[in-house]
This record gives sequence, C-alpha cells and structure tokens, in this order.
Amino acid sequence: FVLENTTVAEVIYRLTEQFGVRVALANTDLANRRLGGTFRAESAEELLTVLADMLDAKLTKESDRDYRLTTND
Repeated sequence: FVLENTTVAEVIYRLTEQFGVRVALANTDLANRRLGGTFRAESAEELLTVLADMLDAKLTKESDRDYRLTTND
C-alpha cells in the first residue's frame, strides 16, 4: 500500500476492496486523518495493526472479517 496524504477513510475503503473486511471507525475525526508512507501487509489485520499504532488508536477484531478502530482518548 502506498499512501500519499491519504485519509483513513480511503485506506479503509482500499482494505475493504482488497481483503473483503469491514472496518468501523469511531468517529469522523479519525476517518479524516491523513497518512503517508509505503506499507507491506499480507493481511488486513497486519496493516490495520500498523495503522492503529500510527494513529494512536485501538484495533478490535470483532469477527473474522469485522474490525473496529477507536481513539485512545
């Protein structure tokens, strides 16, 4: 994944398209944050874990295909 000032919402859309997962975001502030960089991931969970660390957010796996990202506030 190559991200260039990409919103979290767009990253989630790309993850859904590539891996068939669903990711719920805690709020629009999180969805509108922007990220940049190049990331290699074999799975959605691997990339989501990296994103959660970058965003200082919590990743929760709710089922095999469902995840939730929440802020650590």
